[in-house]
Order: sequence, then structure tokens, then C-alpha cells
Amino acid sequence: MHPTTPLAFYRQVLAVCPQLQALHLRRYSSPWYATLVVDGMLELWELVVDRCGFLTVNLRAAPTLERVACVDGPIALAFGEAPRPACLSLTYALDDRLVLVRNWKLSCHLGDTPAMTELFVCFTGPPRWMTSGPLHSPLPGLRRLVVTDMPSTWDVSWPRVILEAAPSFEMLVSTQVMVELQVW
Repeated sequence: MHPTTPLAFYRQVLAVCPQLQALHLRRYSSPWYATLVVDGMLELWELVVDRCGFLTVNLRAAPTLERVACVDGPIALAFGEAPRPACLSLTYALDDRLVLVRNWKLSCHLGDTPAMTELFVCFTGPPRWMTSGPLHSPLPGLRRLVVTDMPSTWDVSWPRVILEAAPSFEMLVSTQVMVELQVW
């Protein structure tokens, strides 16, 4: 669909397609304050929000939802009554021209996610978009954390918060962006 398609149109399409299993929204130009509400989608197992302008994704009712991916901009996730996904992927690409009003707390992305077994976090660009802080609830099912493209200048205290909240944790994969220093 075209990026200028009104949000009301998407809501109408979703309302008549309760059997939808995978929903990928790409390059939707919503206002920065808009909320995507996923409600009554009984068969939905995968949701991808890629380069959309949503401030919040509210997962009210999606009982079979297993995978959630958010790409290219910090989005707060509200899980509501929906079961928690097993796999959450956060890939945010910010450049120096973007100024964030606030850094996002880790708990804004994770919410109450006891069923999550895998968490993928990819950093692209130098701006820091996530800060550490206590989680609202433990992560009893988390077994795998993958962190990629983390700039060497970032504070890595937030992965420790995740590890401390995950008693079933088995594997940490981390890659770091190499920063070349030039001497003049």
C-alpha cells in the first residue's frame, strides 16, 4: 500500500481479515504520535513494523502471536491481553540528524514478556536510543540474546539487566562495530 494511505484504511482491512497470519507494515508514514492497535486477530503469529512512524504498538488481542519485529525507529510495545511473543527483534537505525526527545528505557520495549525465548537487538548508527533500568517483570523463558552492531562507545550495562532477569539464559551473541581512529 502507498505510504500516504490513511490509517483508517488499514484498520478497516484488518477488521475484515481476522484470519490473517502474518502482517508486515512497511514504510507507512504515520504521524509520530500514532499508535498501531492489534486487536481481535486470532490467527496472527507474526508482526513486522518496518520504517513506520508509530510511537506505540499496542498488542491487545493476538493469542497466537509468536514473532514481533520492529525496524528503524524506537517503538514502545504495549502487550495488553495478548500472549507474549517468543521472539522479539528490535533493529533501530538512527542517524545524527535525528534528535530523540528522550532515550527509551529497556522496559518500554520488553513490557511483560515471560514467554519470550529469543531477543534480537541490532544497533545501526551512533545515536543511543536505549537506556538501562530495571525491568517491570522477569524474563523466565529467555534463552538467547543476540546484540549486533553495538558501537564500542556504548554503555553495555543494559544487557546485564536482561541477563539478571533471565534464569533460563543459555546463549549471548554480541558483535561490536569497530571504530577507526585517525591521527592527524
